[in-house]
Amino acid sequence: MKGIIYLGAAVALLRSVAAFLPTNHDDYDDQDQVILQPAKGLNKAASTVAESTEHIEAAIPAQRFASNSPRPHDTPSQNPGQSPSPHDTTLHPSQPQKSNFTIGSASSQWAIAYTPYTSTLSCLSASSIRSDVATIARKGFTSIRLYSIDCSALRHVGHAARTHGLKLIIGIPIDDGLADAETQLSDLIAWAGTPADNQWSLIELIVVGNEAIFNTHATAPALATFITTSRVTLRAAGYAGPVTTTEPLSILAQHRRTLCPALDLAAATIQPFFHPSVPAAAAGAYVRSELARLAAVCPGLPAVCLETGWPSRGRPNGAAVPGYLEQWMAVAGIMAEGAGGRSVVLGFGDEGWRDEGAFGVEGSWGCGHVFGE
Repeated sequence: MKGIIYLGAAVALLRSVAAFLPTNHDDYDDQDQVILQPAKGLNKAASTVAESTEHIEAAIPAQRFASNSPRPHDTPSQNPGQSPSPHDTTLHPSQPQKSNFTIGSASSQWAIAYTPYTSTLSCLSASSIRSDVATIARKGFTSIRLYSIDCSALRHVGHAARTHGLKLIIGIPIDDGLADAETQLSDLIAWAGTPADNQWSLIELIVVGNEAIFNTHATAPALATFITTSRVTLRAAGYAGPVTTTEPLSILAQHRRTLCPALDLAAATIQPFFHPSVPAAAAGAYVRSELARLAAVCPGLPAVCLETGWPSRGRPNGAAVPGYLEQWMAVAGIMAEGAGGRSVVLGFGDEGWRDEGAFGVEGSWGCGHVFGE
Protein backbone atom coordinates (compact mmCIF):
# COMPACT_ATOMS: atom_id res chain seq x y z
CA MET A 1 0.00 0.00 0.00
CA LYS A 2 2.92 2.30 0.69
CA GLY A 3 3.96 1.80 -2.91
CA ILE A 4 0.59 3.14 -4.07
CA ILE A 5 0.84 6.26 -1.92
CA TYR A 6 4.43 6.89 -2.98
CA LEU A 7 3.36 6.44 -6.58
CA GLY A 8 0.59 8.99 -6.24
CA ALA A 9 3.06 11.50 -4.80
CA ALA A 10 5.62 10.84 -7.53
CA VAL A 11 3.50 10.92 -10.68
CA ALA A 12 5.60 13.73 -12.11
CA LEU A 13 8.75 11.69 -11.53
CA LEU A 14 7.21 8.68 -13.21
CA ARG A 15 6.34 10.74 -16.24
CA SER A 16 9.93 11.86 -16.50
CA VAL A 17 11.12 8.25 -16.65
CA ALA A 18 8.23 6.90 -18.70
CA ALA A 19 10.50 6.48 -21.69
CA PHE A 20 12.44 3.81 -19.80
CA LEU A 21 9.37 1.72 -18.99
CA PRO A 22 8.60 -1.33 -21.13
CA THR A 23 5.72 -0.92 -23.54
CA ASN A 24 4.28 -4.29 -22.55
CA HIS A 25 3.35 -4.36 -18.88
CA ASP A 26 3.16 -8.15 -18.91
CA ASP A 27 6.90 -8.12 -18.26
CA TYR A 28 6.11 -6.62 -14.87
CA ASP A 29 3.25 -9.02 -14.22
CA ASP A 30 5.59 -11.97 -14.55
CA GLN A 31 7.43 -10.90 -11.43
CA ASP A 32 4.66 -11.84 -9.00
CA GLN A 33 1.75 -13.46 -10.83
CA VAL A 34 1.40 -17.06 -11.88
CA ILE A 35 -1.67 -16.42 -14.03
CA LEU A 36 -1.83 -13.12 -15.87
CA GLN A 37 -5.24 -13.32 -17.49
CA PRO A 38 -8.01 -14.82 -15.40
CA ALA A 39 -11.30 -14.16 -17.13
CA LYS A 40 -13.93 -11.89 -15.69
CA GLY A 41 -17.50 -12.86 -15.65
CA LEU A 42 -20.18 -15.12 -16.72
CA ASN A 43 -21.52 -16.72 -19.97
CA LYS A 44 -21.35 -19.87 -22.00
CA ALA A 45 -18.37 -18.73 -24.05
CA ALA A 46 -16.14 -20.97 -21.96
CA SER A 47 -16.41 -24.62 -22.81
CA THR A 48 -12.90 -26.00 -22.56
CA VAL A 49 -11.29 -27.07 -19.32
CA ALA A 50 -7.61 -27.30 -18.42
CA GLU A 51 -6.38 -30.73 -17.49
CA SER A 52 -4.96 -30.89 -13.98
CA THR A 53 -4.34 -33.77 -11.64
CA GLU A 54 -4.95 -31.40 -8.73
CA HIS A 55 -8.18 -29.91 -10.06
CA ILE A 56 -10.57 -32.81 -9.55
CA GLU A 57 -13.63 -30.83 -10.62
CA ALA A 58 -11.96 -29.61 -13.84
CA ALA A 59 -14.54 -31.53 -15.85
CA ILE A 60 -17.07 -28.81 -14.98
CA PRO A 61 -16.77 -26.16 -17.73
CA ALA A 62 -16.82 -22.45 -17.05
CA GLN A 63 -20.26 -21.55 -18.33
CA ARG A 64 -21.25 -18.18 -16.96
CA PHE A 65 -18.88 -15.60 -18.38
CA ALA A 66 -20.00 -12.00 -18.80
CA SER A 67 -20.79 -11.05 -22.34
CA ASN A 68 -18.30 -9.14 -24.46
CA SER A 69 -20.68 -6.21 -24.65
CA PRO A 70 -19.08 -2.80 -24.07
CA ARG A 71 -18.65 -1.77 -20.48
CA PRO A 72 -21.48 0.47 -19.33
CA HIS A 73 -21.23 4.20 -19.90
CA ASP A 74 -22.71 6.14 -17.02
CA THR A 75 -23.96 9.70 -16.96
CA PRO A 76 -21.50 11.65 -14.82
CA SER A 77 -22.63 14.00 -12.08
CA GLN A 78 -23.45 17.55 -13.09
CA ASN A 79 -21.04 18.76 -10.41
CA PRO A 80 -18.16 16.27 -10.18
CA GLY A 81 -16.48 16.33 -6.79
CA GLN A 82 -19.60 17.52 -4.97
CA SER A 83 -22.00 15.36 -3.00
CA PRO A 84 -25.64 15.44 -4.13
CA SER A 85 -27.87 17.63 -2.02
CA PRO A 86 -29.83 15.79 0.68
CA HIS A 87 -32.82 17.84 -0.48
CA ASP A 88 -32.71 16.38 -4.00
CA THR A 89 -35.97 14.45 -3.87
CA THR A 90 -35.48 13.06 -7.38
CA LEU A 91 -32.84 10.73 -5.95
CA HIS A 92 -34.61 9.87 -2.71
CA PRO A 93 -37.25 7.15 -3.01
CA SER A 94 -39.07 6.28 0.16
CA GLN A 95 -37.86 2.96 1.56
CA PRO A 96 -37.80 1.06 4.85
CA GLN A 97 -34.84 1.36 7.21
CA LYS A 98 -32.23 -1.32 6.50
CA SER A 99 -29.79 -3.15 8.74
CA ASN A 100 -26.60 -1.22 9.46
CA PHE A 101 -24.05 -3.38 7.62
CA THR A 102 -20.37 -2.53 7.76
CA ILE A 103 -18.84 -3.00 4.34
CA GLY A 104 -15.49 -2.18 2.75
CA SER A 105 -12.25 -1.28 4.47
CA ALA A 106 -11.20 1.53 6.79
CA SER A 107 -7.92 1.68 4.87
CA SER A 108 -7.41 2.95 1.33
CA GLN A 109 -7.54 -0.57 -0.15
CA TRP A 110 -10.34 -3.12 -0.05
CA ALA A 111 -11.05 -5.69 -2.79
CA ILE A 112 -9.93 -6.89 -6.21
CA ALA A 113 -11.92 -8.80 -8.84
CA TYR A 114 -10.72 -12.32 -9.60
CA THR A 115 -12.04 -15.20 -11.67
CA PRO A 116 -10.23 -18.56 -11.66
CA TYR A 117 -9.86 -18.95 -15.43
CA THR A 118 -7.04 -18.92 -17.95
CA SER A 119 -6.87 -16.60 -20.94
CA THR A 120 -8.40 -19.43 -23.02
CA LEU A 121 -11.42 -19.68 -20.70
CA SER A 122 -10.47 -22.94 -19.04
CA CYS A 123 -10.39 -23.52 -15.29
CA LEU A 124 -7.20 -22.82 -13.40
CA SER A 125 -5.66 -25.60 -11.36
CA ALA A 126 -6.04 -25.57 -7.59
CA SER A 127 -2.32 -24.80 -7.19
CA SER A 128 -2.58 -21.78 -9.50
CA ILE A 129 -5.55 -20.47 -7.53
CA ARG A 130 -3.66 -20.90 -4.26
CA SER A 131 -0.73 -18.97 -5.68
CA ASP A 132 -2.95 -16.15 -6.98
CA VAL A 133 -4.84 -15.76 -3.71
CA ALA A 134 -1.58 -15.72 -1.76
CA THR A 135 -0.36 -12.94 -4.05
CA ILE A 136 -3.59 -10.97 -3.58
CA ALA A 137 -3.18 -11.20 0.19
CA ARG A 138 0.45 -10.04 0.01
CA LYS A 139 -0.63 -7.06 -2.06
CA GLY A 140 -2.73 -5.80 0.83
CA PHE A 141 -6.31 -6.62 -0.21
CA THR A 142 -8.79 -7.85 2.37
CA SER A 143 -11.47 -9.21 -0.01
CA ILE A 144 -11.81 -10.93 -3.38
CA ARG A 145 -14.76 -10.44 -5.71
CA LEU A 146 -15.89 -13.53 -7.65
CA TYR A 147 -18.34 -12.92 -10.48
CA SER A 148 -19.64 -16.48 -10.31
CA ILE A 149 -18.99 -19.83 -8.61
CA ASP A 150 -17.83 -21.78 -11.67
CA CYS A 151 -14.66 -23.89 -11.71
CA SER A 152 -15.10 -24.92 -8.07
CA ALA A 153 -14.37 -21.33 -7.07
CA LEU A 154 -16.09 -21.74 -3.72
CA ARG A 155 -13.94 -24.72 -2.81
CA HIS A 156 -10.56 -23.59 -4.12
CA VAL A 157 -10.73 -19.81 -3.76
CA GLY A 158 -12.64 -20.20 -0.50
CA HIS A 159 -10.01 -22.49 1.00
CA ALA A 160 -7.16 -20.21 -0.06
CA ALA A 161 -9.03 -17.12 1.18
CA ARG A 162 -9.51 -18.68 4.60
CA THR A 163 -5.82 -19.62 4.73
CA HIS A 164 -4.79 -16.02 4.07
CA GLY A 165 -7.49 -14.27 6.09
CA LEU A 166 -9.42 -12.85 3.11
CA LYS A 167 -13.17 -12.39 2.67
CA LEU A 168 -15.24 -13.24 -0.42
CA ILE A 169 -17.70 -11.17 -2.42
CA ILE A 170 -19.79 -13.84 -4.16
CA GLY A 171 -21.65 -13.21 -7.41
CA ILE A 172 -24.83 -15.02 -8.45
CA PRO A 173 -25.17 -14.07 -12.14
CA ILE A 174 -28.50 -14.34 -13.89
CA ASP A 175 -27.18 -14.26 -17.46
CA ASP A 176 -28.79 -17.65 -18.17
CA GLY A 177 -32.08 -16.88 -16.45
CA LEU A 178 -33.49 -16.99 -12.95
CA ALA A 179 -33.79 -20.79 -12.89
CA ASP A 180 -30.04 -21.10 -13.43
CA ALA A 181 -29.43 -18.46 -10.76
CA GLU A 182 -31.54 -20.47 -8.31
CA THR A 183 -29.32 -23.49 -9.00
CA GLN A 184 -26.21 -21.43 -8.24
CA LEU A 185 -27.85 -20.19 -5.04
CA SER A 186 -28.50 -23.80 -4.01
CA ASP A 187 -24.88 -24.70 -4.78
CA LEU A 188 -23.69 -21.81 -2.63
CA ILE A 189 -25.88 -22.91 0.28
CA ALA A 190 -24.75 -26.54 -0.09
CA TRP A 191 -21.11 -25.43 0.06
CA ALA A 192 -21.64 -23.19 3.07
CA GLY A 193 -23.51 -25.91 4.94
CA THR A 194 -24.87 -25.32 8.39
CA PRO A 195 -23.86 -22.29 10.47
CA ALA A 196 -21.71 -24.63 12.56
CA ASP A 197 -19.46 -25.18 9.54
CA ASN A 198 -18.64 -21.46 9.62
CA GLN A 199 -18.30 -21.13 5.84
CA TRP A 200 -20.70 -18.17 5.89
CA SER A 201 -18.10 -16.24 7.88
CA LEU A 202 -15.93 -16.08 4.75
CA ILE A 203 -18.58 -14.18 2.77
CA GLU A 204 -18.63 -10.41 3.11
CA LEU A 205 -21.27 -9.73 0.45
CA ILE A 206 -23.51 -11.60 -2.01
CA VAL A 207 -24.21 -9.87 -5.33
CA VAL A 208 -27.31 -11.14 -7.17
CA GLY A 209 -26.96 -10.15 -10.81
CA ASN A 210 -24.09 -8.30 -12.48
CA GLU A 211 -25.42 -5.48 -14.69
CA ALA A 212 -28.43 -7.68 -15.42
CA ILE A 213 -30.74 -4.81 -16.34
CA PHE A 214 -28.10 -3.08 -18.44
CA ASN A 215 -27.50 -6.32 -20.37
CA THR A 216 -31.28 -7.02 -20.61
CA HIS A 217 -31.02 -10.27 -18.66
CA ALA A 218 -33.80 -9.19 -16.29
CA THR A 219 -36.29 -6.41 -15.74
CA ALA A 220 -36.02 -4.25 -12.64
CA PRO A 221 -39.18 -5.74 -11.00
CA ALA A 222 -38.04 -9.32 -11.68
CA LEU A 223 -34.57 -8.58 -10.35
CA ALA A 224 -35.89 -6.90 -7.21
CA THR A 225 -38.21 -9.83 -6.52
CA PHE A 226 -35.42 -12.36 -6.99
CA ILE A 227 -33.09 -10.44 -4.69
CA THR A 228 -35.78 -10.37 -2.00
CA THR A 229 -36.58 -14.07 -2.24
CA SER A 230 -32.87 -14.94 -2.38
CA ARG A 231 -32.29 -13.03 0.84
CA VAL A 232 -35.05 -14.98 2.57
CA THR A 233 -33.49 -18.25 1.40
CA LEU A 234 -29.99 -17.18 2.45
CA ARG A 235 -31.14 -16.02 5.89
CA ALA A 236 -32.85 -19.37 6.48
CA ALA A 237 -29.60 -21.12 5.51
CA GLY A 238 -27.52 -19.13 8.00
CA TYR A 239 -26.15 -16.19 6.02
CA ALA A 240 -26.62 -12.92 7.92
CA GLY A 241 -24.63 -10.55 5.68
CA PRO A 242 -25.74 -8.04 3.05
CA VAL A 243 -27.33 -8.92 -0.30
CA THR A 244 -27.31 -6.51 -3.23
CA THR A 245 -27.00 -6.20 -7.00
CA THR A 246 -24.79 -4.00 -9.16
CA GLU A 247 -25.60 -1.87 -12.19
CA PRO A 248 -24.18 1.23 -13.86
CA LEU A 249 -25.08 4.17 -11.64
CA SER A 250 -27.45 5.65 -14.21
CA ILE A 251 -29.40 2.36 -14.40
CA LEU A 252 -29.68 2.11 -10.63
CA ALA A 253 -30.88 5.73 -10.44
CA GLN A 254 -33.45 5.10 -13.16
CA HIS A 255 -34.92 2.11 -11.29
CA ARG A 256 -34.22 3.32 -7.75
CA ARG A 257 -37.82 3.11 -6.53
CA THR A 258 -37.97 -0.54 -7.54
CA LEU A 259 -34.46 -1.66 -6.61
CA CYS A 260 -33.44 0.31 -3.51
CA PRO A 261 -36.07 -1.24 -1.20
CA ALA A 262 -34.75 -4.71 -2.15
CA LEU A 263 -31.10 -3.93 -1.37
CA ASP A 264 -29.00 -4.05 1.80
CA LEU A 265 -26.50 -1.64 0.27
CA ALA A 266 -26.20 0.44 -2.90
CA ALA A 267 -23.63 -0.85 -5.38
CA ALA A 268 -22.62 0.29 -8.86
CA THR A 269 -20.03 0.00 -11.59
CA ILE A 270 -18.02 3.23 -11.80
CA GLN A 271 -15.53 3.25 -14.69
CA PRO A 272 -14.04 6.73 -15.22
CA PHE A 273 -12.31 5.76 -18.49
CA PHE A 274 -15.63 5.71 -20.34
CA HIS A 275 -16.18 9.41 -19.67
CA PRO A 276 -14.13 11.33 -22.25
CA SER A 277 -13.77 14.37 -20.00
CA VAL A 278 -12.03 12.40 -17.22
CA PRO A 279 -8.25 11.97 -17.60
CA ALA A 280 -6.33 9.37 -15.62
CA ALA A 281 -5.14 12.00 -13.15
CA ALA A 282 -8.78 12.78 -12.23
CA ALA A 283 -9.98 9.18 -11.94
CA GLY A 284 -9.79 9.14 -8.14
CA ALA A 285 -11.76 12.35 -7.70
CA TYR A 286 -14.34 11.10 -10.19
CA VAL A 287 -14.90 7.79 -8.40
CA ARG A 288 -15.13 9.59 -5.06
CA SER A 289 -17.79 12.00 -6.37
CA GLU A 290 -19.80 9.19 -8.00
CA LEU A 291 -19.77 7.24 -4.73
CA ALA A 292 -21.37 10.27 -3.09
CA ARG A 293 -23.93 10.36 -5.88
CA LEU A 294 -24.57 6.65 -5.42
CA ALA A 295 -25.24 7.15 -1.71
CA ALA A 296 -27.92 9.68 -2.65
CA VAL A 297 -29.66 7.25 -5.00
CA CYS A 298 -30.46 4.87 -2.13
CA PRO A 299 -30.36 7.10 0.97
CA GLY A 300 -29.68 5.34 4.23
CA LEU A 301 -27.77 2.50 2.58
CA PRO A 302 -23.97 2.07 2.52
CA ALA A 303 -22.59 2.78 -0.96
CA VAL A 304 -19.84 0.75 -2.64
CA CYS A 305 -18.30 0.59 -6.09
CA LEU A 306 -18.06 -3.03 -7.22
CA GLU A 307 -15.94 -2.38 -10.32
CA THR A 308 -13.49 0.39 -11.18
CA GLY A 309 -10.05 0.76 -12.69
CA TRP A 310 -8.25 1.90 -15.82
CA PRO A 311 -7.03 0.07 -18.97
CA SER A 312 -3.33 -0.27 -19.68
CA ARG A 313 -3.62 -0.51 -23.47
CA GLY A 314 -5.96 0.67 -26.21
CA ARG A 315 -7.12 3.87 -27.92
CA PRO A 316 -7.97 7.20 -26.26
CA ASN A 317 -11.52 8.16 -25.35
CA GLY A 318 -11.16 11.92 -25.44
CA ALA A 319 -9.10 12.98 -22.43
CA ALA A 320 -9.25 9.41 -21.08
CA VAL A 321 -6.06 7.85 -22.40
CA PRO A 322 -5.22 4.19 -21.76
CA GLY A 323 -1.66 3.25 -20.97
CA TYR A 324 0.64 1.57 -18.51
CA LEU A 325 1.64 4.78 -16.74
CA GLU A 326 -1.93 6.13 -16.90
CA GLN A 327 -3.23 2.97 -15.25
CA TRP A 328 -0.79 3.38 -12.37
CA MET A 329 -1.80 7.03 -12.02
CA ALA A 330 -5.57 6.34 -12.12
CA VAL A 331 -5.52 3.40 -9.70
CA ALA A 332 -3.20 5.25 -7.32
CA GLY A 333 -5.59 8.19 -7.45
CA ILE A 334 -8.59 6.02 -6.60
CA MET A 335 -6.72 4.72 -3.57
CA ALA A 336 -5.42 8.13 -2.49
CA GLU A 337 -8.77 9.94 -2.89
CA GLY A 338 -10.42 7.80 -0.23
CA ALA A 339 -12.43 5.72 -2.71
CA GLY A 340 -10.23 2.62 -2.48
CA GLY A 341 -11.69 1.47 0.82
CA ARG A 342 -15.13 1.28 -0.81
CA SER A 343 -14.15 0.05 -4.28
CA VAL A 344 -13.39 -3.25 -6.00
CA VAL A 345 -10.62 -2.73 -8.53
CA LEU A 346 -10.68 -4.55 -11.86
CA GLY A 347 -8.86 -6.83 -11.77
CA PHE A 348 -6.10 -9.22 -10.78
CA GLY A 349 -5.03 -9.95 -14.37
CA ASP A 350 -5.82 -8.99 -17.95
CA GLU A 351 -8.67 -10.66 -19.85
CA GLY A 352 -7.18 -11.68 -23.17
CA TRP A 353 -10.32 -13.64 -24.09
CA ARG A 354 -12.44 -10.49 -24.41
CA ASP A 355 -13.20 -8.68 -27.66
CA GLU A 356 -11.24 -5.45 -27.84
CA GLY A 357 -14.32 -3.22 -27.95
CA ALA A 358 -14.70 0.27 -29.35
CA PHE A 359 -11.47 1.58 -27.80
CA GLY A 360 -9.47 -1.65 -27.89
CA VAL A 361 -9.29 -1.76 -24.09
CA GLU A 362 -11.61 -4.58 -23.01
CA GLY A 363 -8.87 -7.11 -22.32
CA SER A 364 -6.45 -4.74 -20.59
CA TRP A 365 -7.86 -3.92 -17.15
CA GLY A 366 -5.63 -6.19 -15.07
CA CYS A 367 -3.94 -4.03 -12.44
CA GLY A 368 -2.63 -6.50 -9.87
CA HIS A 369 0.91 -5.44 -10.77
CA VAL A 370 0.18 -1.88 -9.61
CA PHE A 371 0.02 -2.96 -5.98
CA GLY A 372 3.45 -3.54 -4.51
CA GLU A 373 4.25 -6.33 -2.06
